[in-house]
Amino acid sequence: MSNMSDSCHIASPGDPDIAGLGVTISFLASVCLTGAVILTLYFRGDVVQCNAIDNVIIRYFTKLFSKKPYVHEEDEGDSEWVTRDTHTSRAIFGFLLTLSDQQLFMGLSLSLVTYIKLADRDNFSAYSFKMATTTIWLSCLTHISTVSTLNKHKSFITGWRVAAIILLLLLLAPILVLSNLPMFILDPSLSFRCAWDEISSYDRKTTLNFSFTAGLALMMVINGYTRAFNLLYLQSATSSWLTRFVAGNALHLDADQKSATISPNILASALVRVARRVAAVVLLAIDVAHVLLYLRNFKSNSCLDASATT
Repeated sequence: MSNMSDSCHIASPGDPDIAGLGVTISFLASVCLTGAVILTLYFRGDVVQCNAIDNVIIRYFTKLFSKKPYVHEEDEGDSEWVTRDTHTSRAIFGFLLTLSDQQLFMGLSLSLVTYIKLADRDNFSAYSFKMATTTIWLSCLTHISTVSTLNKHKSFITGWRVAAIILLLLLLAPILVLSNLPMFILDPSLSFRCAWDEISSYDRKTTLNFSFTAGLALMMVINGYTRAFNLLYLQSATSSWLTRFVAGNALHLDADQKSATISPNILASALVRVARRVAAVVLLAIDVAHVLLYLRNFKSNSCLDASATT
């Protein structure tokens, strides 16, 4: 039975192998579980890369739940968490490593399935293509979070994991850029072939505006992996002037700690961090707008199909 409502529109654009309810629920459950494990390690004080603001948050929540805060020592101006290397911590880190590998291979497998589906462009919808690339992108961000948390255990970075990360980035980059073009967003029920044929129908300004979202999303992934590996091998856990200033006001630190020298490098680093947060918020707002636009167009197309059949 044909799945086409006309020569270009697919009657059931949601591919169960990629954009089905089971795939979406299992992925979201895995992401939520990974986030819960990371937060558990964070509030236990087991995350190495903690700055002064982290110190404030952890002390506040441990006191809120009437628990003894973890020890925090200052060594030559650098902050270092002193935690108990218990069996519980090692078990949680081992579980997080399993979840990290799961996110990595979920992204890889979904990328390969997406490329296989592209071979049948007439029956692969723009909706399924967009859902697949978004899921892969979110899987990368979740994996970056696990890598940043596991920096206490540098031995987990093996050659095959690095090769898998590089392969995932190479597979994700072209389809992420392509899926953010207007023809794959404005009409989700289009087949991939027809959406591809409509590339030339949009003016250059519109295409560049939509491509800007893809550029931000790709930069977030590349920058996330770069920063994670940078923390693993090149940098120690140091607090910037900005985090020391905010935490100093919250904890009422001594005057010597508040009057830290603002060097150009530290100020530039603080501004870069702020710019990253702003870019993340802008990207999130654009993605929300895309989802709303998706739902509106998908609903209008469904109404048109229903009226056509009657």
